[in-house]
Amino acid sequence: MSRRKNAVVQGSAIAWCLCGLLFSTQAIHAATTEKWVTLSQLTEPTPAASSRFGEAVSMSDNYLVVGAPGTSSGAGTVYVFTRTGNAWLLSDTLHAPSWQLQAGAHFGATLAVSGDNLVVGEPDYDDTAIGSGSVCFYRRNAVTGKFALAFDTGYAQTGGHFGYSVAVSATQALIGAPGVALAGSPANAGAVFVWQYSQNAWSSMPAFTASPAGNGAGFGSSLALFEPSTGTAATTFAAGAPGYGPSGANDLGEVFVFTFGAGGWAQSQRLHEQSEIQGDGFGTSVAITADRVFGGSIARDNPGGATMSGSVTSFYGSPGSFAYEDELFSISGSSNAQFGQSMSLYVDGNAPHLFVGAPFANQGASVADSGAAYVFLPQATPGAWAQQDRLSLGSDAVASDHLASSVSTFGLYVAVGAPQREVGTTTNAGVVEIFIKDTIFADGLQ
Repeated sequence: MSRRKNAVVQGSAIAWCLCGLLFSTQAIHAATTEKWVTLSQLTEPTPAASSRFGEAVSMSDNYLVVGAPGTSSGAGTVYVFTRTGNAWLLSDTLHAPSWQLQAGAHFGATLAVSGDNLVVGEPDYDDTAIGSGSVCFYRRNAVTGKFALAFDTGYAQTGGHFGYSVAVSATQALIGAPGVALAGSPANAGAVFVWQYSQNAWSSMPAFTASPAGNGAGFGSSLALFEPSTGTAATTFAAGAPGYGPSGANDLGEVFVFTFGAGGWAQSQRLHEQSEIQGDGFGTSVAITADRVFGGSIARDNPGGATMSGSVTSFYGSPGSFAYEDELFSISGSSNAQFGQSMSLYVDGNAPHLFVGAPFANQGASVADSGAAYVFLPQATPGAWAQQDRLSLGSDAVASDHLASSVSTFGLYVAVGAPQREVGTTTNAGVVEIFIKDTIFADGLQ
């Protein structure tokens, strides 16, 4: 099972639909007004074979949290980096608590940090049921600046993979378990578990499944929370169900939007591709802001001719009335690139920056599956998005690095994981590439 990495986003309908149709193919043409440059490369303190450092990344304020789920025979490790100036320095190392330290559990396969809250998934942990999964909650100590374990939790259902995806804000946490079947739901329908933080403590809330629930839908495979600003309560979340579809047409995929109101969380909308095709897997990844929702389809064909290259569909509006806006493709889309496997969104002023990962994208004609992340911005023309930049390892790219298996951004920085990158002669050790926005270029100097 591949993991979906998710983080909190901070910061009329017919016309929108028409513009989306008109500009759906224009989203593969460049409008280069923004550039990002390599700042640094992070590795484990002592790189080890098959650590897969960078399998998951999450950034908030001056913190970057990196998962290496392959360390110690797959028990997993999480590394915390703190920014000083433009330098990201290792400040802490986390392991699963001793009572659930288990080979093959993959602690750190998913994670999310926001402010003082950190949640880490261990989706393959075997509790009383094989592959049931577990999640650890951490809280940052205001004095030491380090994250301390608050508690761990799970859901004992075989193959439930509790913690397959996670998201967190100042007051809410979401845990995806795409293999869980809640009471009355079909097999592998999936579920999202909700936790609320209040008066210095977390408490569990009712779990959700998609309505209607679908057999094999994998609801909760991806998650994204929107909080209006750092430290405030989240108001909306999106959950992907890439296996969703009518009987005999699974894997079309859908994205479900939930809104927080007086009665708590409630499903407000279902979203799907403009032209659904079986096998696209829409909802493999998700991102959300106050007025937009994005869903990734890793097996979507590129209009430029690349098969199963992947796409991202954007929706504009408000909870309950999001409408199709545009479909985004990479300019240099290669077949089977899995564009849309990872996503991260950051709102800079009024401009949302969308970073989309394609971990199987080729670098040139000879370096296969090296991976790349693509930067998109909305354009002045309503309903149009345009690619701004392509982030890669450039001439240092090596086949099967899988850069952009994970991506997370905050402010001027974006962290992009390459979990299969060789470090020295150590195979699959993994690296995280840090990029910074080129403000000189943005000012018109090239």
